[in-house]
Order: sequence, then C-alpha cells, then structure tokens
Amino acid sequence: MSTPWDEVEDGSGYAVDAGDDYDEELDGPPRPPRRRHEPDPAAPAAAPVAVLPDPSVGPAVLRFMEVGLTLSVAPGTVAGLGRDPEWAPGTAGALGPHRTVSARHASVAVAADGTATVTEEPPGAVNGTRLNGTDLIAGRPYPLTDGDRVWLGARISCTVTLGRRC
Repeated sequence: MSTPWDEVEDGSGYAVDAGDDYDEELDGPPRPPRRRHEPDPAAPAAAPVAVLPDPSVGPAVLRFMEVGLTLSVAPGTVAGLGRDPEWAPGTAGALGPHRTVSARHASVAVAADGTATVTEEPPGAVNGTRLNGTDLIAGRPYPLTDGDRVWLGARISCTVTLGRRC
C-alpha cells in the first residue's frame, strides 16, 4: 500500500506518484507531475541578499618563495595564478619565465567571511596543481587553511596565510 508522499523518479526528471490510484480518490482532477527542483509558482520570490566583506577579516596572503612574490587576495575577490598577464595580473610578471606554470593555471577565491578555496582551471593545467601533496581535479574548489602549500607544477609553490584581524 502506498502513501500520498511515495514518489519515484521515472528517468524523465519528473517526480511521479508511486501510488496505484490515490489521486483519483482526491477531490478534483489528478495533479500534473511537477519537475524536481522547480520552484513552487505560488511561493513568493526570494530577494537577493548582498554579502558584504566582514571588516574583521583581512586578505589571504600567498607567498611564492621561489620567485620572491607575495600576493594579497582581498575578501570577496578571486585571483588568477598563472602566466597570462590579462587573466593573472598579480602573478604573470613573476611566473612568466616559468614554463612549468600554465597561462591560466589555478585561481584562489576568498569569500567575504575570509574562507578561501583554490581551483585548478579547466580543462586542467598541463603540469598539474597540488594542495599539500594532493593532486587537484580541474574545476573543483578545494578549501584552504593557514599554512597550506599550493604547487603550480613541480617547481613553483606558495604558502597560504588566511587573514583574520580580531
């Protein structure tokens, strides 16, 4: 015996009633199937919420010891890491001569609350990106913590310091 909330997905992306003829017992015509994740048309629209940077949070700092570069990434921003001067203006000058670093190798995003992630840029860096010895999968953000080491290829790395001003 099924219950009114027994629903299955039939492969079409629609949730369908798994009951045999339950809808026929309800007053009125049977309800049409609704696509999963489709918003309820009767629900009021949610207003967008702006997330402002927390004033107690400072920038994340990336120190590239091999090339003598220190890069600050402010909360609420994303910095490209690579040799392309238009896409990665903060690192292109120092990393330009290093052919083991891709033009658009990886990016570091710092959220308004100071949390940070590193992402290897799709379709992937030729020489790979590693976080503390773990190879990154292109397009997937990985959380950063204080003291993490991010490697761009085999020869260039940076140490991460997350900014907290308390």
